[in-house]
Amino acid sequence: MKKQRIKKPFYKRWWFIAIIVIAIAGAFTDTDDTDKKEEKPAVSKKVDEKEKPKKEKPKEENLKITGDLKIEFKDNKAIATITTNAIDGSVFETSIIDSKLNMVSDFISVKDGKAIKEFEVNKEWEPGYLSGIAGMRFNLDDHPQPEEVRKLYGENGEKLKGDFIQENNEEGYNINLKNKTVPYPDEATAKAKQDELFNKAITELIEASEGIIIDIRPRFEKEDWSAVSVTVSDVWYNSQEHEKERFAEQVGDTVSTLVTNGGKVEQNKPVLVYIMDTYNKELASPKITGGYKIKK
Repeated sequence: MKKQRIKKPFYKRWWFIAIIVIAIAGAFTDTDDTDKKEEKPAVSKKVDEKEKPKKEKPKEENLKITGDLKIEFKDNKAIATITTNAIDGSVFETSIIDSKLNMVSDFISVKDGKAIKEFEVNKEWEPGYLSGIAGMRFNLDDHPQPEEVRKLYGENGEKLKGDFIQENNEEGYNINLKNKTVPYPDEATAKAKQDELFNKAITELIEASEGIIIDIRPRFEKEDWSAVSVTVSDVWYNSQEHEKERFAEQVGDTVSTLVTNGGKVEQNKPVLVYIMDTYNKELASPKITGGYKIKK
């Protein structure tokens, strides 16, 4: 058998691929005394002055902005709808963007708890998944919030409360709603395109390894990518221990990213990558504390 020559550590001989991922209420009572026999203007005046409503500070719940972004596609339009408790006139910067940074964007105002914008579909968008982003900014000179909005929430948003606040560069806060991922133009088409890109990325990763990686597949069940087997050639056995560790970590991170971004597992779910030889013997496995355990 011809002895394989290794020009340099095998973990450095290939490149990796990653896939790219928004009522202050007052009440008063009016009474009419029909049996009054005497008028006491001095007393009435004192009572009136005493009953004058004091100016109330905004309640904390009125400063906690909540909201949700919804995106739909209809008749060659991308329709962004924000539902929020922000007061009328509040301006949200709203964008829809693909993985290649092609986007549509505009500033839309809230009226009666909603802000709606119909965008023309970007001609550069390809079938796949798009991201929807929406935020209420208090640090844009060219798109300031209206006076009444700044009066309630602060000139720079410094009075804002709640889970959606994020510090800005004006010692105040902006509001960033939760980003939304939406299929374009529909779920079936986007999923088919995502699967195509995933399979292509896996194939390119194997080819780029120059024979080191032989196969990448689910470890246990055909469609369950939460555990992945990466089969490698006998080059593994000719490598130093530290090279094996580096290789396992790099391959593990890369495959995990591909699987997650390829929609094969839920976001934020772990992907366990195992290094195997051609006889299905386990060579390296992920450790609970991070990194890989190299089998002797």
